[in-house]
Amino acid sequence: TYGAETATARSEVKGSGAYANLDILLWHYRNPSSAFVATDSVQNTFFPIDGQIHAIDFDWDFGFRVGLGYNFSHDHWDVGAKYTYYETTGDNSENGLFLYPLNSIVVAPTSSNPQGAAFFDHCTKAGSSYDLNYQTLDIGLGRAFFVSQMLSFRPFWGAKAAWITSSQLTRYSGGEVFNGSDPKYDWEGIPSSTLIYGLGNNVILTKDRLSFRGVGPRAGCDSKWHLGSGFS
Repeated sequence: TYGAETATARSEVKGSGAYANLDILLWHYRNPSSAFVATDSVQNTFFPIDGQIHAIDFDWDFGFRVGLGYNFSHDHWDVGAKYTYYETTGDNSENGLFLYPLNSIVVAPTSSNPQGAAFFDHCTKAGSSYDLNYQTLDIGLGRAFFVSQMLSFRPFWGAKAAWITSSQLTRYSGGEVFNGSDPKYDWEGIPSSTLIYGLGNNVILTKDRLSFRGVGPRAGCDSKWHLGSGFS
């Protein structure tokens, strides 16, 4: 007749009114697509067969999340908005006799044609840096209620917006021009007439930039497991 007794589980049980909160975030960003160079432990093959792909090394960095909302007295519903901000940077570099670029297929200049005569195949130095700026805004309506003495749920409905920008700058340099018939190297599967180009004294820079803007619906259900003595 009267429905299930689902007592409110929000922080302020009594009355209604506005509220605010602040969270300090410590995040570690990982992005496999930031890989910029491959190394090979076997130096007598043209392509890596026993190598490793190297991506950007990111540090732990701080961010924050601030929220504003209102608790309704009617059935203990609440509405609120949360803004999240996080920014981080990372870099990595590799040196070696043969490094295989992953972020560039530009034409390398040669002594006979300074404007570019062939794709460069390898380099001896590679370095890359990465910047990320991450911002989101969440708006939602929900209700937190107990389903048992130690467990509560909060289903919510709302919208989410995101602003994400990132940029990666990669630098390649070094590397000789080898001939497939060079007796110093046993190039497996490469014709002896093939020239294998490095960059020599040239430097190639590549810059990738991503800019994302989006908004869409958001729905879900949070749970809280109350352990006692104020911990959950």
